[in-house]
Amino acid sequence: MTMPDVDSKTTKLIQNLAAVAKTVFGANLIGVYIHGSLALGSYNRRVSDLDYLIVVEGHPSQATKLELMHATFAH
Repeated sequence: MTMPDVDSKTTKLIQNLAAVAKTVFGANLIGVYIHGSLALGSYNRRVSDLDYLIVVEGHPSQATKLELMHATFAH
């Protein structure tokens, strides 16, 4: 994973998100993509949010979506 020049806390958060997505979706995970201010180089940890997309093959069930939500907040 290639990361723009960001602080270690933000890097760890994104790495955890990618790990959770891989655990939840397994082989159906196509990728986790960062967009918005971080991707465009204007991210400010104090005021910016993190925009991301998780792309998977197929249609995740409601249970899988809930699993992702709970696993994401647990980290």
